Parts: sequence; structure tokens; C-alpha cells
Amino acid sequence: MRALLLIVASIAATGVARAEFSTASDPGEGTWYDSMRQVDGEGEARYPMTLVLSEQGGTTDYPKLKCGGELERLGTASGGYVIYKETITRGAFDKRKGDGCVDGVVIVHADGDALVLGWFGAFDGEPMLASAKLTRGQFNSK
Repeated sequence: MRALLLIVASIAATGVARAEFSTASDPGEGTWYDSMRQVDGEGEARYPMTLVLSEQGGTTDYPKLKCGGELERLGTASGGYVIYKETITRGAFDKRKGDGCVDGVVIVHADGDALVLGWFGAFDGEPMLASAKLTRGQFNSK
């Protein structure tokens, strides 16, 4: 019984600490851009992206893919990694056309003047992975 109480107290304390930490200002907040590298069953692709982060979440924009989404902040992992759920709100995958973007999970980590990003999603039972090293600022398409 005492072990059970210690476990419950530990879980409760972890939840409180996580809630307090996740609302703190994050050095990753702001606008970030650069090239995303995606690897899936069909090979590798690169395309520009813009990421805007705030305390609560953020947005993604993939202009070449004609899609983008909203990020819901799920929490902060150890070492300053922040985890988001990405929901595509513009240009979502359309089965009839066989084109579009899929929802996924985004993990970011501020590293000096860069933001390192990892993305994971699944499509037709296959994993899709993407990563980027983003720069603070706004993407200028020419």
C-alpha cells in the first residue's frame, strides 16, 4: 500500500512539474524557415517550410507542397525537446487525387541560432520521416 501511495504521489508531482514547465517561455518561439528533408518508401524529397511557434502551439507551411497545418503543443520532454501534434488544415491528403499532406508528430529542439526539427507520420501502414535544421526568420521565395 505504501509503495502504491509513493507511485501515485510521484505521478502527481511529475504532472504538476510538467504543467509548470510547459507554460514557461520557450527559446524556440518565433518564426523559423529552411528546407525540410523527407524520407519515405518512395525515396527522399526536399522542400521549403516555415514554422511559427508560440507557447500553446503553432503553424506549419509547406508552400511547394501546397499544404500547411496547426500544431498543438503536447508537452516538453527532457533536454528541452518540445512535442507537437500536427493537424493538416490546408491541402490535406485527398484519396481521389492521391495528393496532399498527412498529419504527424513534430519534435523540436532549440540549438543556439537553429531549431532542429523531427517529424513522424504514417501513410498506408508505412512510416514517413522528415527532418530540418531551421533558421530564425521568414522564408523568402523567389
